[in-house]
Amino acid sequence: MGINVSLATSQANTIKSYASVLRNIRSNLENNKANLNDRWQASEVNSINKAMDELMSEIHKLSSELESIGNDVKSVAIEIKNEIAKEKAEAEAKAKAEAEKKAQAK
Repeated sequence: MGINVSLATSQANTIKSYASVLRNIRSNLENNKANLNDRWQASEVNSINKAMDELMSEIHKLSSELESIGNDVKSVAIEIKNEIAKEKAEAEAKAKAEAEKKAQAK
């Protein structure tokens, strides 16, 4: 059984693109907050700012987690592929050594 590193890389890139979308959403939210603060001076603005800050913090956390997951998917796929290749090479070397041993025994 093998692993399709190209597929895993593609999936990792998709996950990382979701992180990028979240970063863009956070940026838009920051811009909207700045516009709100420029145009509306009321006591409610403090509560709105707090809610927006909490939301931006959560978005930042999620985008960082997605970025990390994307990187992990790719690196683990490569690690698995390398481990499978190593095991295959070891099995082939063992089979070759056994075949040579049998050939010498004749």
